[in-house]
Amino acid sequence: MACLVDELCLPSNRAAAEIAKVREWQSSDTLMLRGGDIENLLDGMLGSGAGQEWVNNTSNLPPEITLRETRDFLWADTDEQKEAILKEVYERLGQPLPSGGVLPPKVRMMTMHGAKGLDAAIVFVPGLEEEILPGPKRQPYPGLVLEAARLLYVSISRARVACIISCARNRVVYGKFVDHTRSRYTDHLGGRFISRQSDGLSPQEIASIVHEYRLLR
Repeated sequence: MACLVDELCLPSNRAAAEIAKVREWQSSDTLMLRGGDIENLLDGMLGSGAGQEWVNNTSNLPPEITLRETRDFLWADTDEQKEAILKEVYERLGQPLPSGGVLPPKVRMMTMHGAKGLDAAIVFVPGLEEEILPGPKRQPYPGLVLEAARLLYVSISRARVACIISCARNRVVYGKFVDHTRSRYTDHLGGRFISRQSDGLSPQEIASIVHEYRLLR
C-alpha cells in the first residue's frame, strides 16, 4: 500500500511544483519571456515532442505578444479571428504588418456548410458531379436538391478572386471504376465561368489570378 501511495504522490507532487511556477506568471508576460518555460513545461508533463509542437505553432507570432493575446489567438475558431487578433497586437506594438501577411499562407479544406460566413481569395470546388451533388439521397426530393444548390452558391460566392470548379468522368468507388456525370448545376453557373475539358488552367490564366490576388492583398 505504501508503494502505491508513493507512486501516486510522485506525479501529484510534480504537478504541484509546476503549478507553483505558473502561478508566478502574469497575463502581461510576453512570449519571448515565457516561451521557453512553456516548452519545458509541456515536455515535462506530456513527454518529448510536445514542446517542439508548441514552438512550431507559435513560431510565426511576434515575440512581444502577451500570454493573454497568445491564449486568445490559440482559442480563436477561425483564421479571420486569428488575423484580427494579430493585427491588434502589431498595432499595439506600433510595428508594421509582415509583408507576407500576419498568417502563413495555407490551404483550408472545409465542408460547404463550414464555408458559411467565411471568404477566401481563391476557392476550389472539386467533385461537382451528379453522383456527389446533389447525390442520390437528395435527388428524389426537390427541396433537398434546391438546398444543395444553395450550398453550392455559398461556396462559389466565398471567392474574392477566382473560383475553380472541377468534376471527374469516373472514380474508383469500393475498388471499382464507376462512370460519373457532371452535376446538373454546371448548366446554370453562368457568369464568367468557363466550361472546358482540358488538363487545367493555362499559364496566362494562372498569371492573371496571381496578379489579381496580389492586388487584393
